[in-house]
Amino acid sequence: PFAADWSTAGEIEDVAQPVDGNWEIESGVISPVEGYLGYDRVVAIGDINWTEYEITVPMTIRSMDEEGFKSPSNGPGVGLIALWQGHFRWDEDEQLVNGWQNLGTLSWIRFTKTNGVIGSLLEMLGRAGAQLDSTNLAAVFDTEYVLKLQVEQGVNGCARNYYRYKVWIASQNEPGSWSLE
Repeated sequence: PFAADWSTAGEIEDVAQPVDGNWEIESGVISPVEGYLGYDRVVAIGDINWTEYEITVPMTIRSMDEEGFKSPSNGPGVGLIALWQGHFRWDEDEQLVNGWQNLGTLSWIRFTKTNGVIGSLLEMLGRAGAQLDSTNLAAVFDTEYVLKLQVEQGVNGCARNYYRYKVWIASQNEPGSWSLE
C-alpha cells in the first residue's frame, strides 16, 4: 500500500513526481499553478515497476479551459494513467520528447465539444491512443468525484493486462460494478 497524502507532504516531490506543468500544494490539496501554459499537466505517483495495482483518487474539477479543444490536444480531461513508461520521441529527428502513448491505459473524464456544445464522457484509451471503451458521464464542476482504476494480469482469458475503471460522486456509495473494463 502507498498513499500520497498532500496534507502531510511538505513538497510534492516528497510523495510524487511532477512530470508536466507547475503544481502546488495548498491547504492539503494539490493543484496546477494558475496561469501555466501547456497542454499536459501530469503528476506521477507510484513505481514504474508496479504491474498489478488499484488506484483510488478523490478529485474535484474546478473549471475547464476551452483552449484545450485546440490542436494538438484531444480535448480537456482529467484521469489516471496506468503502466506509463514516460515520454518518448515520435521519431529520432524530433526535438521535443512529447510522445505519451507508451502506456497501459489512460482512463479519464474527457470533455468533448460538438457543434459548440460541451459534454463529457468516461473514456479508456490504450496504447497508441486506441479507444478501448467509453460511456456517457455528465461531469459537474465543483463536485468531488472518486476515480478508481484497477490493473490486473491474466483476467478473463486476457494474456496481458486487464483494466477496470469507475467514477462516482464522493458523497454517494461506491458502485458495485465497474463503469469501463
